[in-house]
Amino acid sequence: IKFILSEKQYLYIPQQVKKIGELHSVLQSHHSAIVVGPTCSGKSVIINVLTTIDGEVDDYSRRVIISPKAFPKEELYGVKCSVTNEWVDGYLTSGLKYVNKNPSINNKYFLIFDGQMDPSWIGDITSLLDDKKMVTLPNSETIYLNENVAIIFETGSIEHLSPDILSRIGIVHVASSDLPYRTYWTKFLLQRKDADMLSQFYEKYIQHVIDVTCDASSSELIERSLTFFIPQCTLNMLIQFCELISSLIPPPKYYSDESSVEYEEIS
Repeated sequence: IKFILSEKQYLYIPQQVKKIGELHSVLQSHHSAIVVGPTCSGKSVIINVLTTIDGEVDDYSRRVIISPKAFPKEELYGVKCSVTNEWVDGYLTSGLKYVNKNPSINNKYFLIFDGQMDPSWIGDITSLLDDKKMVTLPNSETIYLNENVAIIFETGSIEHLSPDILSRIGIVHVASSDLPYRTYWTKFLLQRKDADMLSQFYEKYIQHVIDVTCDASSSELIERSLTFFIPQCTLNMLIQFCELISSLIPPPKYYSDESSVEYEEIS
């Protein structure tokens, strides 16, 4: 895990590594798992690292990622063409067939669903999640899941799922506190030659702004606590700030000698 984190230029965060271990343990006893937690809590990193174990760091051929809420049900499961009268597979069925093509136990494959778990689409694959590990398509075709295939759901909530579905799947909960927002700033500075200057800038201004806008315990610093018109987590705000910095003040390696004075003035 440490090697994969390093190769993918992720920081080593003990709590996040613990969650990767939890997901690995869950998939030893289940062929499907849910990674649930708020936005910007590190769910994607946990899944990315876990699905890379026992494979090449840059090998993405053993995983298929689908956002089920982005497509109507017909495009997920497939539809019969009214012109040719032939069956056309959907994104979900095509993904299933892809990860199912290699039955070798030495090659682990993953089907990853990224997005809200809604009964409107997940209800049709419940038989895929239990011991039967099979699904019957509208054209009567049956697909059986190979032993080397695991299904992972990445979602922010499981409130719409029935106990019947939850009893079939292993669950790993990720809290926002598992990924401290300051770690993103640390990773951002690793890509900058002006890290020392930006660190001073952060301590002098940014940390104070974060305390005032995002930390409820700091509300006594102002007359009333601030509220967001659109809810934002602290990490998401910091990511946006880093993107803004990268646009307004590109890393020094992009500057010519003639523009060094101008860069100092901007800083």
